[in-house]
Amino acid sequence: METVTDKTPLEAWQQKIARAQRAAAGRSKHVAALAKKLKEAEHEQSTAAYAERILSGVLKGWKENDPGKHGPAYRFVGASGRPVVVEELLSPEERAEARAKHLPVVPFGGVATKLCHRCSPGKLLPVIEEYCQTEDGPDGDTWTKRRLIACPDCCAVFKTGETEESDRRF
Repeated sequence: METVTDKTPLEAWQQKIARAQRAAAGRSKHVAALAKKLKEAEHEQSTAAYAERILSGVLKGWKENDPGKHGPAYRFVGASGRPVVVEELLSPEERAEARAKHLPVVPFGGVATKLCHRCSPGKLLPVIEEYCQTEDGPDGDTWTKRRLIACPDCCAVFKTGETEESDRRF
């Protein structure tokens, strides 16, 4: 076996540099793996925050006087495909208020459902509509709606179907 003393000073120095480069490459791979994990965690956190916004928004979205005008409004979607208010989530006074606004009030069983793509098979979640004005300008408005499911268990949000746009309210 060759020792460091059997090498010229230049060869010994080159060997040390090669060893340091291999160690740095290993650290670079480790840093890259940590950066990937951090990015995934940040994505999960932002998705969880979005899911929370949707789930809390759907409980009060029906109360808005101008839904979607000043930010996204969230509403349950009935089996008919139209936005509905869920009877079990309302007090008797709120039910009367929703009916006075001519909003369809249905039992929870009357809400459209889709499967969660991340949780165990067969887990049905209510479909929620996100509705908002995305452009408000002198040349006209743009309104957008899309259907989502937001899972409170895995904090995931999935789009169901295509996003629709219109130059007037839907």
